[in-house]
Amino acid sequence: MSISALSLREEQLYRHLSSCCTADSFDLNSTKQYLLSSVNEMTSTRRSFSHFNSAARTVKFDAEKKLLKDLNNGYNDRNSIILALCRYHLSLCESSVRERSNTAQFLKQTAQAFHIEYIPAQLNQGKKIVGVPLIESKKMFGIANYLSKNTLMNYEGQLTDFSDNDQERHTKYLEDGTGMRSQKKACVPPRIYTGEFKKGQTCGQGKLLTDTGDTIEGKFDGDDLTGCFDVVYGSGGDYKGYKGDIIKGASHGAGILTRSDGTVLEGQFFNLILQVEKGVTITLTDGRVFTGKINSRTLSGIGALTTASGITIEGTFDAGKLKGLGKLQWPSIDNVTYEGEIVNEVPCGNGKLTIKNQEYVGDWHGTLFNKENVPNDFICCITMQLMNDPVNPTSASTSSSFVDRNSLYKSVLNKPINPITQSPLTLRQVCEMKTDMELQQKISKWRADNIKEIRTLFEQNEVAVPLEYQ
Repeated sequence: MSISALSLREEQLYRHLSSCCTADSFDLNSTKQYLLSSVNEMTSTRRSFSHFNSAARTVKFDAEKKLLKDLNNGYNDRNSIILALCRYHLSLCESSVRERSNTAQFLKQTAQAFHIEYIPAQLNQGKKIVGVPLIESKKMFGIANYLSKNTLMNYEGQLTDFSDNDQERHTKYLEDGTGMRSQKKACVPPRIYTGEFKKGQTCGQGKLLTDTGDTIEGKFDGDDLTGCFDVVYGSGGDYKGYKGDIIKGASHGAGILTRSDGTVLEGQFFNLILQVEKGVTITLTDGRVFTGKINSRTLSGIGALTTASGITIEGTFDAGKLKGLGKLQWPSIDNVTYEGEIVNEVPCGNGKLTIKNQEYVGDWHGTLFNKENVPNDFICCITMQLMNDPVNPTSASTSSSFVDRNSLYKSVLNKPINPITQSPLTLRQVCEMKTDMELQQKISKWRADNIKEIRTLFEQNEVAVPLEYQ
């Protein structure tokens, strides 16, 4: 293919694409395939020219490589192809002073074929614009490059001429409609906004990729980042995302913050700091939820804990554990509450259970309830629990010397020492100890008179039995 044939090929290419892109029925596949094959053919032909490195050929070769890259990066709609061609045309326009005399004619032909319009920077308040005029009055679809406050701005999308003087219609083209704008400062990654614009400002639904890698999505009204936004942090720090109120780029107001470990914080924020005094909700990865005036770092304060199983505990917490007395309520069971000592999210110790209007006051241990305090003589001095098989590992006969055989066996199994006298003791000696039959009978009688299984209290009142007591 000769140089003259190549120029003819370029002209045929633009005429074909012009007919495709301006037709009522736009054929994406045929247009894209024709463009790819034609540009590839022109590029390979230029490589064979002996004067390949001339200014004109080099400019066109570089522009065609960029065009091919654009087309191979997912440009799959009419507007994307037009933008790719606008970028191609801008590259040729900006470099035309270094090209041969036929460059001006070539640019004119291609512009006419595609209805592409090039507006130099000096005619548009510093903006270099290449675009395709739209049917609507004073509208253009294309690209704009300009410098603003030492920041290089690159825009792709819809532009509108807001000039009141028709003789100066190319002096006030501004971003207006949908588009994408990139802001680039020296040595800093670009800020890229994609969405709606109005008179050169971000206005409407859009998405911003910041120079730190964060993604901010929501309804914009200017560039000061004030409103309700959904933020995904890309810096790999302590936080994964934030959704809520933002004032001038900082989280101020109601919002939801997700930490990198999956913990979710909800409440009022000031610069990503949760305001505890205004009440918070903290959802942990294990399913527990704290609400109230709880410190999100120490899990300490006054509030309520809802467990993964749905149990709600109200009281004062320290490091995520109930401190002192609390109030417990089971899920899906109405008119049932417990107030008193709570251990491991179940009643344990002294407390009061209210079922409907019936109150049960006493000691709660495991699945058992006793309405009177356990006599000291009946308590194992190792576990401080009610004994079943009392034995005396000492020569003394005081109540403080009796232990439950099973508890003593476990203690000696771990360490062959008498936990009362600290003298050596073997498992065989534990097994050979005699049960105090008189004390065992007293314990059995007291148990029968005072201790009930907790589930029976629910059954007597015709209330659903919590899972831990079934």
